Amino acid sequence: MYRALVDTSIWANTDTLLTRDGAKAAGEMLESRLKACKSRRFDALLGAEFSNDPTAVARHVKSFLASCSAQFEPAAAYFEMNGFDINPDRWYFDSFAYAEYGEDHEDLDWLSDWSSGDYEQLTLTGLERVQEAFDWYSNHDGHKEADAKQAGEVANLLTMVRFVSLFERAASLSDFPHDIPILATAHDFDIVRRFNSD
Repeated sequence: MYRALVDTSIWANTDTLLTRDGAKAAGEMLESRLKACKSRRFDALLGAEFSNDPTAVARHVKSFLASCSAQFEPAAAYFEMNGFDINPDRWYFDSFAYAEYGEDHEDLDWLSDWSSGDYEQLTLTGLERVQEAFDWYSNHDGHKEADAKQAGEVANLLTMVRFVSLFERAASLSDFPHDIPILATAHDFDIVRRFNSD
């Protein structure tokens, strides 16, 4: 988990802001932290968002759940961005649906026991310069530079928040399913944005 890498106060603040106030507030806090870093390697994240059409994302979610309904009645769905920092060549998200919604909603172990089969991934676009920065960081020893490591740790959280922001924009649309709990985050993060649930 990235929690072990990142200053716990940044992690806790991101979790609180994302849950209570949404991606915009969490993103603003993380942008402030990124601007304070000595390394400028991840500055392409400042003010940037994924360029995917939120309508296409909402329709993807709706289509996925409709396809699952042929086999079972989805009780919850989870959308996970891939391990973007170590896989910078292509960013995308996977779709998972569940016949049951975990009883303890704070315990995320139930997310590993999905009921759905494989479904088409949706490629994430618009942050290609950030992908290049993660390629340098992860695959070309950038993480060995102390200043870059600090910026990289903040950039990890901010990239996940950008993914959640895309889902927030999709969730505001009528095409987005609003009848079951929907969760979104990136691979190996235990900060999860929940939609349609208390």
